[in-house]
Amino acid sequence: MTVKDSVFSVLQNSKTDDGFVSGQELAESCGVTRTSVWKAINALRSEGAQIEAVTNRGYRLVSNDVYNASEIQRHISDKSVKIKFFEELDSTNTQAKRDLAEKDAKSLHKTVYVAARQTAGRGRLGRQFYSPEESGIYFSIVFANGNITAPAVITASAGVAVSRALEKIYGADAKIKWVNDVFVGGKKVCGILTEGVANLETRVIEAAFADVDYEKHTHELIQRERQFLINELSDMKCIVYPSQADYLTFRLPQSKAGCMLQEELLKHGILIRSCGSYHNMPADCYRIAVKQHADNKVIINNIRQILEV
Repeated sequence: MTVKDSVFSVLQNSKTDDGFVSGQELAESCGVTRTSVWKAINALRSEGAQIEAVTNRGYRLVSNDVYNASEIQRHISDKSVKIKFFEELDSTNTQAKRDLAEKDAKSLHKTVYVAARQTAGRGRLGRQFYSPEESGIYFSIVFANGNITAPAVITASAGVAVSRALEKIYGADAKIKWVNDVFVGGKKVCGILTEGVANLETRVIEAAFADVDYEKHTHELIQRERQFLINELSDMKCIVYPSQADYLTFRLPQSKAGCMLQEELLKHGILIRSCGSYHNMPADCYRIAVKQHADNKVIINNIRQILEV
């Protein structure tokens, strides 16, 4: 258990009447210095915990709205489940694959990979899955019990589990769109992607992992980021064409019609697709994916620099 988790546990289980625990008591209980306690308190606050500090009284946990491994573990009755929490991952399924490539599959059975933010979340057929921080729950569960004979059942079971949870907690009338999406009120709230690792010699599926991505207000977030891109591109005198919510098509300003934007962006490590060869669009039109805000800012800054050259 980390120092942060230890401090959180002591505060959460405080037996004092007012809930306060002195810094010295926290240090002694966790076997660390007062400085380490202070750093742990700040780390917990950054994760969402509301911790009150009062001189000569210590610290008190006001709200435990924290998103970390120990807090997730606390709500799981099956103690054989192992939680691996990451502030940021490319994809929880991809991380599961990396670990399965290095470790015995059975040792990872019932391991849950949780990410606060995914930078390369994906759905079926390699589709991009928008998964920024504080807008959803992104996790993958590894099944490696040596008896995976019907992997398709895992996807269906995950869909049923999510639907039941939404009904139990929120009273939502969740529906499964066969076989990997969950809808509430006609809108998608969850996507499920099941993948596996097979032994070609034995023809046995050694492990399967279900990626469950619960979306919270994703549509609104994409629209907000889409508007940010429209505003920035328009400010650079680009012509923005109406398109689907998860990407934008735009045309360079007339004075920069010959600019090799795609080539320059690739040099910066940013992929942007030229769409001049299809959709009957001019050759200087490009399609840009609506990503998370930090990524969108990088793309806009690079386009701005290139056009100013």
